[in-house]
Amino acid sequence: RLSDSDAAVRSKAAVAFRNLKSLSPQEVERQLDGLWHRDKFAAALASAYRGISNRAVANELLAGLHRREPFVDDAAAGFEILGSSAAALVLNDLVGLLDSKDVALYCNALMVLAGTHSAPVRLVKRMREWIKQGRDCDWQAAAVLGSIGPPAAEAVPDLVKRIHGKV
Repeated sequence: RLSDSDAAVRSKAAVAFRNLKSLSPQEVERQLDGLWHRDKFAAALASAYRGISNRAVANELLAGLHRREPFVDDAAAGFEILGSSAAALVLNDLVGLLDSKDVALYCNALMVLAGTHSAPVRLVKRMREWIKQGRDCDWQAAAVLGSIGPPAAEAVPDLVKRIHGKV
């Protein structure tokens, strides 16, 4: 299925790749090498599920956030699996997506930042502005603030007001 002509099938096959414990490290490397030539996004997903984190993987997962479903969810899951190591490689790009007018892209970037616990403190001021502007994705915004920790406390009252419809 990693060679299927349908990108969605390749994406799902990449996710299933994690369950193939019987493959030798050499076979995993051979499969991934071939996949990188056919479908970089599926290769990035398969790499993430095998715990491989590098700039190429992070860049392809980041590009996946711009794609349609089911790829967006797969990209977010890839980031979640790899944690802060992958997000750190593309952190400035993820933060840049927060300025997107595309609500789905903005929400996905928030979700990745929250899920990887790598949101930088410098986002607190911007998060307060976005919350006051009434941007969507309140629960993702709350999760990002939570991942920042105590330095984000100043934004919490704004978020609470937003959730209660008072902003």
